Amino acid sequence: MGKPDLLTTIDAIYAAALDPERWPDALSHMTQVAGGIGAVIVPVAATAKMVTISSSSLDEANQDYGQEWWRYDVRNERGLARGISEGLITDADLLDEETLRSHPFCQEFLRPHNLGAYMGYATVLPSRQVITVGIHRDLRRGSFEKADEASFARLAPHAARALAAAAEIAEGRRASRLLGGALDRLTCGVILLNAHGSVVSINEVAQSMLGTGFNVSGGRLKAATARDQKALDALIISALPGHATLVRPPLVLARQAGGEQKVFIQAVPISGNEHTGFEQLALRPGVLMLVNGLSAPAAEVLQERLIRLGLTKGQARVAAAVGSGLSSKEAAEQLGLTDGTIRTVLKVVYQRLDISRQGQLVALVTKLGSLPEPS
Repeated sequence: MGKPDLLTTIDAIYAAALDPERWPDALSHMTQVAGGIGAVIVPVAATAKMVTISSSSLDEANQDYGQEWWRYDVRNERGLARGISEGLITDADLLDEETLRSHPFCQEFLRPHNLGAYMGYATVLPSRQVITVGIHRDLRRGSFEKADEASFARLAPHAARALAAAAEIAEGRRASRLLGGALDRLTCGVILLNAHGSVVSINEVAQSMLGTGFNVSGGRLKAATARDQKALDALIISALPGHATLVRPPLVLARQAGGEQKVFIQAVPISGNEHTGFEQLALRPGVLMLVNGLSAPAAEVLQERLIRLGLTKGQARVAAAVGSGLSSKEAAEQLGLTDGTIRTVLKVVYQRLDISRQGQLVALVTKLGSLPEPS
């Protein structure tokens, strides 16, 4: 079989965008056209074990890299330090002669695998992950020829576009797998947010709840009131990747100020650790929002359940009101008490129920309200 031409290689690259299993074949085509010994896709990251994809000619080297040598990749380290995220790069941009002669990565990893001169192309995926697609020259053949460099320069932008497309396709497939089986079985609303808090997917149950305390506008979740919006934003932010805070307790959102119809909404972080293969290079974590409609039992039933937990009748009335999502001021207006009285009673309620904030009270009252009423 002869050396592939540029058009055949470009076709192979875009075929891999649709089927990630074909990336090794596309990389092999690029290797042959550009006069290399092998090609590899590597994420540029400071920490965490990284998944790489290589042409079959570099299978052994890629395995060694994934097990240990990724920690000592001086090219990756210097590219990251210099903020390289787009365009062509070569060893001349990253390594000096002293590094090539003395660095363990060069002498103990590259040399034993016969990996010589390198040229690569950096690009940013939709996940904001910077990756490089690069080609190694056989160590015994010296530098790349000018014609090889020109061929790679023509192919590399196509590879970058194909990788970006593959990332978006993988994101859709991941969302489909995550929600597909669950949506048919869940009776609650499910809304998937991406790493930036934008709505990616919403199931039919959640669609039917729009307007009952929340809505979707401009790709974002919107609460019916300004106070609820602030709480909803805080809940979403607490569950987004990269935030050190604990995920906030669930919320109860009203249709409008003082409205009767409410929804119970909670956030579940998606870490992204479930990805394998190519998807680890492409996909970003997100947040799963679970939404349930609330149909409150009779006030007397709910208060009786709170009394059984150790509250007095008056404390149970306050706990039921604030636990339904009302502010202390709104609860005061509903019960004919002062805001100060409500706050004083709440301190005792929290102490007796061994909780410390309204979100925990909301969660407790919601659970109590979901129990079947006595016949």
